[in-house]
Amino acid sequence: MGVDELRYRTNDDGEPNNSAGIPIYGQILSKEITNVLVVVVHYFGGTKLGVGGLISAYKTAAKLILEEAEIVEKTIDCSFNW
Repeated sequence: MGVDELRYRTNDDGEPNNSAGIPIYGQILSKEITNVLVVVVHYFGGTKLGVGGLISAYKTAAKLILEEAEIVEKTIDCSFNW
């Protein structure tokens, strides 16, 4: 992300493929924010959600926290050429 490049990394950390990282990243994109880290911790509580339930849970958790977060806009006022 940043000024000239789009870089991102998602991780499902043992969850089924694309059930955690991508839904969280989708919420970051929907808020149009950059240079951010969102971490959602899933504690197993005995109920198996299935892939659809996991996607919904991770997406909703990210959405709720981004709605509550104070988003600070920073501008680049000068640049350096190396």
